[in-house]
Amino acid sequence: NLWTSPDVVGRVYAKSGTLNGVVAYSGYFVNPNNQWCAFSVNVNNSLKTSSEIRRAIEATIADCIRR
Repeated sequence: NLWTSPDVVGRVYAKSGTLNGVVAYSGYFVNPNNQWCAFSVNVNNSLKTSSEIRRAIEATIADCIRR
């Protein structure tokens, strides 16, 4: 259910993963210049909940896509 905003949907191809206190996302997105960009985000031992981390990752990647 990530990256569902109309201006971002269909422009992100990513895989998530979790493991004992780790949340990770890696993948690709297409920016407004139709360039493919790779990303990998790993969060380890955060004081935030997994859902808070996911929302922050989604917002960060969506911001990169819009630039």
